[in-house]
Parts: sequence; C-alpha cells; structure tokens
Amino acid sequence: MRLPRISIRVALISAAAVVALLAAGFTGYRVFGIVEPIERAIAQIDEVVSCEVESVRGGTVLTVRLKGVADLADTVNRIAQAASRGNRGASSHQLWLDIEGSSDPSMIRAMRELDFWVHEALATGKFTQLPRAATLIKASTAVDKIDVSVDSDYIYVSMANDGAEEYRLIPRAARPEGVAEPRGGVRLW
Repeated sequence: MRLPRISIRVALISAAAVVALLAAGFTGYRVFGIVEPIERAIAQIDEVVSCEVESVRGGTVLTVRLKGVADLADTVNRIAQAASRGNRGASSHQLWLDIEGSSDPSMIRAMRELDFWVHEALATGKFTQLPRAATLIKASTAVDKIDVSVDSDYIYVSMANDGAEEYRLIPRAARPEGVAEPRGGVRLW
C-alpha cells in the first residue's frame, strides 16, 4: 500500500494555518473569557477609578487605581470577589493585585518611613506598634491621613495628602519558594 504523496509546501502551509488558528483561539479566550468579564465586574466598584486586566502565564494581574477608599480591606475583598465572579475559571489560576501609587513626595517619604515599621512587624510578628508608628509618621511628614490595619493575611495602608491618595497592600506571609509575582503585584489567590 502506497501513501499518497503530499507536497512539503502544502504540509507546511497546513501546519502554519493550524498554529495561527490555535493562537487566535487562545487570544480570543484570554480577551473574551478572562479580561473583559473581570473588567466589567470590577468597573462596578465605586472606589476603582481605573482597572487594567492582564492575562499572564499562570494567572491574571489586576492593576487598579483607587480613590475615596474608606476601608481598604473591604475594597480589596470586593475586588477579589468581583474578579472571581467575572471569571468563573479564575479560581484555577492565580490572581495578583497591583495598586497604582501616588507621586506625592510627602506620601512617598511617609511610606518609606512606614516601611521600616512594617518590615519590623513582619520580622517579629508583632503588629501592635503599626498604628502608633502611623501616628508618629503622620506628625513628622505633614501627611493629612495615614491609616494602618492588619488582618490574618495582609497589612493595609491608606494615606491621603492634599487630594492625592496612596494605598498599599502588604502580604503578612512570605512568598512561597519559587513563586514569582509579576510586576510587584500581591497575590490574592
């Protein structure tokens, strides 16, 4: 029995067409199955001014700009829930949250000072001094507002100065060995 003679050119064109169709399907899945549903769900949160959703290897990165947040822990929780509702398959992937910061020099200085206290608290496991440190830093830097709260998973920092706002989410647990977090985002799940 003889096999039909297939031109190498036809085989290469067919293989290229299959690869192109697979790439288009995967891109369509990322855009219409992950990015757009999450963007729509997060757009409904009042404190989120802007949101960029990026599908990366192994998960999704949410880059958000926040404004007027009264309770950062609650806002982060609502963002995570919205992302989960927006993408039913998100639970099988990792989700990182990257909160865009402010360029206000006073808040940058205050955040640097607070970082010392946060790292000390993370090293010792004693978080009771963080609110006191926030009060001292607020007085020394002339920042209008500094709030620090802690739960079992994160340290939440909110700052405001002359209309500019800064929010930071800091994980309490060390990053697992070998887990890379894209662009400095904090892994929510």
